Amino acid sequence: MFYIVTGPQDVAQVSRNVITLNWDGHLNQILTNFGFKGEALKLAWHKPIPGESWYIHKNAVNPKQRSLIHLIEEIYIAQLLPGEHMEEMCRAFIASLGDTPHWINSGFCTLEDSEKEKHVSLKALCRFTLVEAATRSMFGDVLHKLNPDIAENMLDFNDRAWMVLFGLPEIFPSAVANARRKMTETMKEFVNLPEEKRAGQAWVIQTDSYWTRDRPIQTSTIFPSGSLPNITFWLIAHLVFNESLLQEVRQETESAWKDGKLDIKQLCANAPILDGGFHESLRLNGEAMMSRKVLTPTMVGDKLLQPGTNVLMPSRQLHMNEDAWGADYRQFDAKRFIDNKAFLKHSSYRRFGGDVSYCPGRVMAKEQVYAFVAILFHRFDLKLAKGKEYLSKAG
Repeated sequence: MFYIVTGPQDVAQVSRNVITLNWDGHLNQILTNFGFKGEALKLAWHKPIPGESWYIHKNAVNPKQRSLIHLIEEIYIAQLLPGEHMEEMCRAFIASLGDTPHWINSGFCTLEDSEKEKHVSLKALCRFTLVEAATRSMFGDVLHKLNPDIAENMLDFNDRAWMVLFGLPEIFPSAVANARRKMTETMKEFVNLPEEKRAGQAWVIQTDSYWTRDRPIQTSTIFPSGSLPNITFWLIAHLVFNESLLQEVRQETESAWKDGKLDIKQLCANAPILDGGFHESLRLNGEAMMSRKVLTPTMVGDKLLQPGTNVLMPSRQLHMNEDAWGADYRQFDAKRFIDNKAFLKHSSYRRFGGDVSYCPGRVMAKEQVYAFVAILFHRFDLKLAKGKEYLSKAG
């Protein structure tokens, strides 16, 4: 059983409550649905204590002696928050973007082709290119050498991951089960490779693999999610449907190119129109959802929530709140967040979750989306004609 909370005040109340409404409880349910169970799940939550084989005195990696799950959370947060590790990962991501969307290798998204013009699927372009770049930024080229279809496996899994999150038996979601099995097998091969054969891996992967390799439990690596391609698709789709807006954004992205190189920091700091379109795309098309587990009877508004149940707070309902956004709340308006900057901190705007589940990768996600848009607009003339997306050679 679960409760769905949609009112801004109620969502704020649930988000602030870390005593009787617990994120760990919901995380435990997700892990169970992903296949963790029994002793393995128990060990994953266990805090090392002196005398145990996996307790390390003055542990440099885990100085607070956190449980394996909380340690991995901490490692991923350190990777995704702004800093040296995030910068390195973003550089690898942008380098991969520079290699993928080229005129001669766009067959994966091309529907019709001619010498000067291609009819492409914008969805396929965003999906494959961004998942490919995210994978290479985390694992270098190693996963692709082990499994050339790894990006497709991830796309298949992302399309149906909701089946796993909601605990559907594997007899029903066979496609997602097959994709997960292939990804898991590939990851096991990767983890068992010697360090010198895992060149290009991100700090988070190196640290995670080092810490879990000789422990009583192996962890499942977090693979790139499907939310980034989704937001990127909708942002570009909204832009190509508005020629004047498209040109404004193109001017902003072009100003960030210096001597053939993209200055992503400059772009993220000096692109107000792109910012407005990005936030509006997150509002209209974002997939963020916060969740908690009820530990003890808890009042939210005038409802008594029962222990053992889950609380879900989908951002979609908040983002479609007419009282907050006005009569045009269903319409895309790139100037909405420019004209009223207070919307960025509004209680009805939860584009990256909030509180204990506030996405640590929000800054990196913005840089990745902006980099893709800038490279695509720099390399091609993108336009919409007769209901079709056309990719034309720039110049």
